[in-house]
Amino acid sequence: CSSGGMEHTAVVATHRLPCLHQDSRRLATNQYEICGLVTLLLRFFMPFSGLSQRFLFALATSFPLTIRKIGLPFKNTFYYMKKLNFLTLIAVAFSLLGLSQLSAQQDPSQPVTVQDPGNSEGPFGLNKDQLLSLGYRMWHNYAGGTLEGLTKWDGSDADHQFMYLGIANNIWLPAGSSSMFQADWPTVAQELQDLGCKIKPWMLGDCPWSSQEQFDADFNSKKMVWLRTHLSKKKLVRAQAFSIAERLQRSMDPSAPDSLLNGLTADQSALVQKNFDLVAHCADPLGVYALIDYVNFKGEGRLDGSEKFNGEGWGLLQVLLNMQTPADGAGDVAIMTAFVQSAKFTLCQRVINHKIQDPNNNDVQYLDMWVAHLNDYLLTNTEVTARGLDQAPAEAAPADASNN
Repeated sequence: CSSGGMEHTAVVATHRLPCLHQDSRRLATNQYEICGLVTLLLRFFMPFSGLSQRFLFALATSFPLTIRKIGLPFKNTFYYMKKLNFLTLIAVAFSLLGLSQLSAQQDPSQPVTVQDPGNSEGPFGLNKDQLLSLGYRMWHNYAGGTLEGLTKWDGSDADHQFMYLGIANNIWLPAGSSSMFQADWPTVAQELQDLGCKIKPWMLGDCPWSSQEQFDADFNSKKMVWLRTHLSKKKLVRAQAFSIAERLQRSMDPSAPDSLLNGLTADQSALVQKNFDLVAHCADPLGVYALIDYVNFKGEGRLDGSEKFNGEGWGLLQVLLNMQTPADGAGDVAIMTAFVQSAKFTLCQRVINHKIQDPNNNDVQYLDMWVAHLNDYLLTNTEVTARGLDQAPAEAAPADASNN
């Protein structure tokens, strides 16, 4: 047999044993062939280095020489060698089942799936480093780049009695909530689990904290400290970004049941798609970040959605419909400026519509904060990096062995 630099190793090895009895040499040859086969199989199925291969082979083939050197009777040697050959073959047979599965999972020629956001190409062609950078940017934007910001309670009014969780402040509603807002955390949690992240069963259901008082009392509990630390790990940050980006990609699929294009006229659908594509292709400022973030920030705005004031939504759909399409050949800055201006107009309309529907509301108090959030979409890539917004916050959990 031949494999790289290890050619005819078993045959050559036996020629170097002239002192052995003929039968002993035959047994040694058999043993070398088996050990060589094992080593070659391991080399085929697992990425051993050259040094590791030589060590494995030397260790395996030393067995018959050791038996001879310590003076065991040849008859006993023959018995033990037969037993060893038999057991070795059984071990090889059983090992091949597991090793072949491992090989199939690690074979780079196989199609990449979404099961590993660390190695897969993500939505919109984002690679693992870009996803991680987007995740850190959202963490800085939504949670101030702090661990404490990964778990927050919103108790501002009757509709806002829920928890914000994760790098993008996903909404987590307690059991029995009557809030008009959509609970998106359980969906994100399920997607994180599908991506191979460690998600405990209680993270998939309703929020275990049902009031501001319970949340505050439990803020430094072992459970909530673990939750924040866990979500700050690199794999979880990347997976959260992957999930949010995939949500946007799914929402633009006309065949999806929850597509934001559903219910639009042909002209409206064409306008939305054109403006979306213009923003998505902006490289500096980064348009994909703005689209991903806005869907997470204010939702899709689907026509059949429940998040409306005075009959009007304020999600990405409304922003793209209100956006003044730049002239052909417009640069990235002009396109992103048009998108941000439309988003500001849309959120101003939300404040007005909410006031019409409920004169007692005070949404205007949030408008300055929302505008500042939108202005971040106009930062150039150089500005983002200079501010450290695409880097891990100082409080991010260090990588651990499991990276889960």
